[in-house]
This record gives sequence, structure tokens and C-alpha cells, in this order.
Amino acid sequence: MIRLFVSPSLLQGERLSLDSFQVHYLIHVMRLNTGDEIAIFNGKDGLWRAKLEGRKNRWILIVFELLLPQSPDPWVIHLYFSLVKRVSWILEKGSELGVTHFHPLLSERSVIRQWNEEKAMKTILEACEQSGRLTVPQILPLGHLKNCVSSMRQPFYVASISAENDPVTFSQAPEVLHVFVGPEGGWSEPEKELFQNHELCRFINLGDNVLRSETAAIASIIYLKTLAGCARRDSNSRHQD
Repeated sequence: MIRLFVSPSLLQGERLSLDSFQVHYLIHVMRLNTGDEIAIFNGKDGLWRAKLEGRKNRWILIVFELLLPQSPDPWVIHLYFSLVKRVSWILEKGSELGVTHFHPLLSERSVIRQWNEEKAMKTILEACEQSGRLTVPQILPLGHLKNCVSSMRQPFYVASISAENDPVTFSQAPEVLHVFVGPEGGWSEPEKELFQNHELCRFINLGDNVLRSETAAIASIIYLKTLAGCARRDSNSRHQD
């Protein structure tokens, strides 16, 4: 069943107007017609079944059945990323992997210096529609790396190649993860020192190969979620025993 993000609140019997982009997608791209059903979500009220009604450019959705109730994300994941050429990959894959907060950053070696939040949110919403996710990540304002790192008050993790630090381990399952990924040219020396001098910073060893920024983002999220998941299962097992 086709999934579509909508902005209004969702209740049984609601009649939702569609904008021109949604009409084009449903009618001209997906070839739907009056009476066809789709699944809709708004990031807050769960997943609902809705019926398409209308003709020409006047189309509405009638909400009539709750398919899945809203559930929270298993972890709160903050991804801090320098602007790169393939930033859409970071947004798309990060949304699919459960990132809850995207923090775009300017660093010394950022190739891209301009940020289009509207375009970024469109990429995120399409990823949520495709992946079956019911929550929608937040996009934070464009910031500067130095200011961001200086304000960190929780443990955070930085993607690195052949990091000399000990492997990351969790004695107990974290509820919140903060992950930093650098630009195409890597972190500058002053930026590396900024991380190394922060008492709450830990480096993630991603191996010896040089990774694209978007690959490093994906690898870091999967790595930390796997460790956090193992810690959570171990904690649950101890409580059951």
C-alpha cells in the first residue's frame, strides 16, 4: 500500500485536502483513482488508512481506519554532519536507520557552504514514506562545529580512521546517542584537537579504508545502534534473572 506523509492531525472521519504535489504524485505518478486506498501518517498520530476521492485537480483523502498506533523511536539519535555534496544520502539513509535529530554543520573543510532546509526535509519525508517509519526526524539550524562541540554536555562519538582509542563499549544501554561525521577532506588538525581535548568525546574506529562522509555516517549509526542494542538486551536479561 502506498504511504504518504500529511501535515494535519489524523482522526477517523477527517477529510484532508491535498496539495498540487500530492495530487500529481497520487494521480499521475501512481495512477490512483477515486475509491483507491493509501496509508497516511503525520509523525504523531500513527498510521491510518485513507480513501481517495475527487476528480480533476480537486482531490481529498477521507481518513477511516487506524492501522498502527504511534510508537516512540527506540533511541534518540543526534547526527552531526558537515555539509557535503552528497548530503541527501546522509539524510535519506540516516532517516531509514532511525536518526531523530539532524544537525548540519560548517567545518573548516566543508566543501558546501549553503544549506537548503526545505529540500532536506523533502528528502527526509520521502525516506520515511519509503521505509515505513512513523516518526519524522527534526532538522536543527545550521551551526558551526566549534560552537557545537563546545556546548556538548553528554558523551558523543566521532567517526575516525584507525582511532587509537579503546573500542567503544556500553556498561548500560544509552537512551541518547550523539554522532559526529566530518566533511570530504576530513577534520582539520585544530578540529581534531578540539575533539581530543573534550572529556566527553570518544572516537569510533571505522577501519583503515578512507570512507566517504555518507558511508561513515551510515557505518557509525549501525555500529553504535548494534552496541546499544546488545547492552539493552544484556540489561533486560539481568533483570529477568
